[in-house]
Amino acid sequence: MEQAAEQLKKYCERCGTAAPPQARFCGACGQAIEGLAQPGTQLSPGDSQSVEGTKEQGLGSMPMDLGTAWMIYLAAMLIWLAGMALPKVPLGTLAYLVAGFVMTRYVMRGLVEFHPAYDTVANVFSAKIWMFLLWPVHMFILLFKLTVNRLL
Repeated sequence: MEQAAEQLKKYCERCGTAAPPQARFCGACGQAIEGLAQPGTQLSPGDSQSVEGTKEQGLGSMPMDLGTAWMIYLAAMLIWLAGMALPKVPLGTLAYLVAGFVMTRYVMRGLVEFHPAYDTVANVFSAKIWMFLLWPVHMFILLFKLTVNRLL
């Protein structure tokens, strides 16, 4: 009888956590549960098995390590501040815009995956435009929240 109940359980394809048969999302990581994974398949939290027809894989959609994101953020801040220190050269503005693009396109995309319920054009556009325009503040807040979340 326990084997029949075990066969009915769904397993998250991202983290391997068991979920009840009626679950639509994983209770541990929030991933939409498409179907049944093999029982006993335990994946590490960073692993992701792709389902056919889901998101395309590209450079910007690859997961990023939090330490790497902090290093990119600090390097972008140093480059921006160095560009601002040069007299009569608009290098600071150019560095700010390029860093905003990098933070939005690569770092944020590598760290954040929108929940399917909130993956709307308005939500994604709002998050990306604010990250692009005010990246020193928004990226710091995002990295701080993710760091605290991982520590606790």
